[in-house]
Amino acid sequence: MFKVNLVTRDGASIEFEADPNDTLLDAAAKAPHLRKRRWTRERRSHKALQLEKTV
Repeated sequence: MFKVNLVTRDGASIEFEADPNDTLLDAAAKAPHLRKRRWTRERRSHKALQLEKTV
């Protein structure tokens, strides 16, 4: 497992563990404190752009 630390635009830090075989979006979707969000295909692609910029 890897520890992932993302920083949002507003400066908040999101930490979670990820399996090395998962993509970043898959790992984020599985993170317990991020599961409440809905990960539709459109939002995932939009989020991917945001996550790629912050990682």
